[in-house]
Amino acid sequence: MTIAPYKDGTVTNDHSYYGRGCKNGWGTDGDGGSQTPCADSDAGGRYVTTADGETQKNGTYFNFQAATVGAGGAMTTDKTDSSYTFCPLGWQLPYSGTGGDYDDRSKTWNHLFKLYGLHIGDGTATDATKVKSYPFSYVYSGLYYWVTGRLYFQSDTGGYWSSTVVSSTNAYVLYMWSSGVRPAYALNKAYGLAVRCVHHFIDGTVAGTNIVHIQTASVDGTYYGNGCPNPWGPGGSGGSEVACSSRTANTTDGETQDIGSYFSFGAATSDTGNPTVSGDNINISDTFCPLGWQLPYSGTGGDYYDKSRSWKYLFTTYEYEDNAQGSIEVRSYPLSYIYSGRYYWGTGQLYSQTKATDMWSITVKNQFAYQLQIFTLSPANNSGKNYGFSIRCVLEF
Repeated sequence: MTIAPYKDGTVTNDHSYYGRGCKNGWGTDGDGGSQTPCADSDAGGRYVTTADGETQKNGTYFNFQAATVGAGGAMTTDKTDSSYTFCPLGWQLPYSGTGGDYDDRSKTWNHLFKLYGLHIGDGTATDATKVKSYPFSYVYSGLYYWVTGRLYFQSDTGGYWSSTVVSSTNAYVLYMWSSGVRPAYALNKAYGLAVRCVHHFIDGTVAGTNIVHIQTASVDGTYYGNGCPNPWGPGGSGGSEVACSSRTANTTDGETQDIGSYFSFGAATSDTGNPTVSGDNINISDTFCPLGWQLPYSGTGGDYYDKSRSWKYLFTTYEYEDNAQGSIEVRSYPLSYIYSGRYYWGTGQLYSQTKATDMWSITVKNQFAYQLQIFTLSPANNSGKNYGFSIRCVLEF
């Protein structure tokens, strides 16, 4: 598929783009890169491997305005941190910069790398290998540039946004290549870079980390951790209170994905889907999805069956049936759902990773909310809002 070469150098406009990256360099005046996504078998594609062999997708590219949820384009003062970011509630983009309290903040790349013995500045090839290995696991995601409408450097370099501004046109990024890593590199806000968030409160990314309990559905919770195949058990006694060793799951046709983050309904809906919302088949207006995207509609009545962004409409269009065969098909390309399982703050345990899938919709059923559940294929189940489910966004336009 050819990418329409949409060009826009205005840093106050929001842009995000998900596509296959290419290894192409910059060329003359930016005429390198690619306007056509590479195939998975090309020197690039959708998949990138860390230095220690973990396969990840190159993901979505955000300009600084989109990464800061519309707040960063107009910010002009050096070392000013945006208070709004695309990260889920409880998370933030790392701080960056070159002075002041930059070295001391616990959520800066500089501070983080010092803790792990990495050199600051350009660093060395050894440092570059370390940041591309566990537990950092950064990948060469390259960059997308709206000024030229092209993808560049995927599998050669990596760029990740901080929340920190340089000027009206630039912001600080983590920039990495084969022989170094620079955690305070200034780049134009119109570039499309990856984002990686740091956690405010729960850190369950390492096996053996105990997990907290959040009992009420009105509390926003997000958790990124290692999933477990453990079932529910009597009264929820199954599952695991410590993260298991596996961070990945496979689709039916063999694609490996990270299991990602688990969101309570409050976090998935940016705190607007809390228990005070009453009524059945009501759609929440705000979601964690990036600008131009939304969570799918769900429910059991009204225009649920007719909305083009509902699971029911989607599955009917592609002839996926609510049965075991439908479960196999939606876990294959192009939908590529995985068995991500569920996290439940009521017990503080992870359940059913590799055995089942639960994903939030945007639709409320009083104190509950509708979800997609995949044992067979059930696009209108409902559960308490303090479960931690996965999310998958659909395009608004």
